[in-house]
Amino acid sequence: SMRVLEGLASGILQPIPAIVILRAFDVKEQGRALGIFGFGVVLAPAIGPSVGGVLVEHFGWPSIFFVVVPFCLVVLVLIRRYLSTNSPLMGDARKFDWKGLLLAGTCTVTVLNGLVHLHDDRTLALALLSVALASFIGFAAWQSRADAPLMNLKLFSYRQFSMGGLVAFI
Repeated sequence: SMRVLEGLASGILQPIPAIVILRAFDVKEQGRALGIFGFGVVLAPAIGPSVGGVLVEHFGWPSIFFVVVPFCLVVLVLIRRYLSTNSPLMGDARKFDWKGLLLAGTCTVTVLNGLVHLHDDRTLALALLSVALASFIGFAAWQSRADAPLMNLKLFSYRQFSMGGLVAFI
């Protein structure tokens, strides 16, 4: 029963969502939760290209980046309604690191826009990349001294984690 669910989760689902499902749901609800998640995993690639084609044809290519917004809003409502806040995955309640999120978001947006503008406006690109570098340094400095950091930078002291992050970045 439990081994079958774990085997199913590790075989057809991504590991992190499967772990969350197996820990967040009661043993009697895990099968249903894995089935619903698996349905979404199978359904998304089946209808995604058709929805993307319709969006591009009628609203232009930037519209494909907004197709996930309604789904994210529905998921936020469902999370608040159905997932317990006393799950073992939650840990102790702590304050959210908004300053870290702002610095990380600024870094991400400016590095991406800076790279995009390298081919047409080098001055703007260098300015954006400078802001990205400054916000990255600020993020690292803030995370190293924050009481409840957004990211535990000590993870990068593990070679496997650092190499995995490097490969994911590349």
